[in-house]
Amino acid sequence: MARLELTYGTLDLNDGTTWRLRPGFDPGAEVKTYDEHLSYTGNVAQHNVTEAHLIEMYVPLILEGASLDALKSSLGALNALIDAGEQALTFEGTAYSCASCPRIALEYDATLLVTLCALIDWKPVRYPGEAQVS
Repeated sequence: MARLELTYGTLDLNDGTTWRLRPGFDPGAEVKTYDEHLSYTGNVAQHNVTEAHLIEMYVPLILEGASLDALKSSLGALNALIDAGEQALTFEGTAYSCASCPRIALEYDATLLVTLCALIDWKPVRYPGEAQVS
């Protein structure tokens, strides 16, 4: 089975070795907001229709490494891109412009220490209506 394309900035987040995408990727839904008023004809009219300001995405990842230092290094590369500011997150040819992303920290639990594998539930925030298909 072919791997799905997932990149953040220049980093491949589904390279099949260090980073892997788990099932459940969700780009988030754009929610319309509007005001309803009674029109002069007696019908309900919608005014001030706008898109939601920011949309939270859900990106479930697996991070694997040969050692704790390798895990920290891989996570450091992603956090460096997050610190650099707005980046494009590309999933299967569709690019989403991420406004902000929370930094990711390793949780030193038994799973991480034994398997050298971290399950990450990452939730970057993107701008609405800017998905571009390449």
